[in-house]
This record gives sequence, C-alpha cells and structure tokens, in this order.
Amino acid sequence: MPDPRRFMKMEEMVEESGISRFTLMPALQEGRLHGIQHVPRGKWRVERTCFEAWLTGEECSHQKAKKEAKAA
Repeated sequence: MPDPRRFMKMEEMVEESGISRFTLMPALQEGRLHGIQHVPRGKWRVERTCFEAWLTGEECSHQKAKKEAKAA
C-alpha cells in the first residue's frame, strides 16, 4: 500500500516549513522545486523527499535524472 504521506499539498508545505506559498509557487513554476500538476492550473503535489531536498538546497532524484538525461 502506498504511503499516504508521500505527496504533500501546498498547505502542508507551508505549515511544516513556515515558508510562504508566494515563495513556494515560483519555485514550483520555475522547476527549482519538483512538483506535479495533473491538470493545468491544478493543485500542486510534491513528493516529501523532493521538498526536503529543496529545503536543504539539494537536487531531488527527479532533477538529477533530468540533468543526467540532458547531458547524455
């Protein structure tokens, strides 16, 4: 069974980190924070591991894979 806490909603990221949605939204839109939208202008979902990596200034596994694919 999948972990229900694997993905975070915007409200959860704001609550857990104290970072404003006005900071998180541009990071998502610019790809600095990896997230998923199922429909255009839909709600963002972010994997907890990606959010934690972003908080520490690291790249998440998705960003690393994308960078490696471009380099190949």
